[in-house]
Amino acid sequence: MLFNSADIKPFKFKQIVRTGIERATARLFSKFSSGCGSLFTELIEIDSIEFVSTGQYNAHNILEEAVKFVGGNAKVIITTYAITEEPARHLYRLVHNNDIESLTVLVDKRIQRHGIGIFAFMRSFVNELYLLKIHAKVTLVEGKGGYITIVQSGNYTKNARIEITRISRSPEAYFFHKKWITNEVDKLINHSVYAGTKE
Repeated sequence: MLFNSADIKPFKFKQIVRTGIERATARLFSKFSSGCGSLFTELIEIDSIEFVSTGQYNAHNILEEAVKFVGGNAKVIITTYAITEEPARHLYRLVHNNDIESLTVLVDKRIQRHGIGIFAFMRSFVNELYLLKIHAKVTLVEGKGGYITIVQSGNYTKNARIEITRISRSPEAYFFHKKWITNEVDKLINHSVYAGTKE
């Protein structure tokens, strides 16, 4: 082992960068130890945040804060390699409470072998659920308060591994990822290789 995650000391470094269109962005590198809500407080003034965590957060917690940030009734698109029961139930609650208006999930085909119960449960509340070979972990959140793009190394699971996350409120980032995801969905539909939609 090169190092133990417990040896990583909390740190924070903020760098303001001016882009070609003079929009301020910031990259925040930190050992993330506070609640997810504090991340979105930072996003009020800046365009993007990057951080590393040693297991103090999970993808579904960050999603919930993103939904709050855009004002609820959000349209959400998720791509992930894996999803387990607790995050799936968290998604169900957000849909059931109308915090998420529509939910599209693209998940790796392995869920049919290693998570058939989760797959069946998700089909009951996910608007569009697609199976494909995928390892990308992207979450897109759209609401009246804007666009949020979350790109991370972690899946929709609980884990204590070192993971990285980038959160952006840039519309350009949102539509860049939405375009390739939409293209993959179109290919699945055209070849009739998809899990189906919620009725």
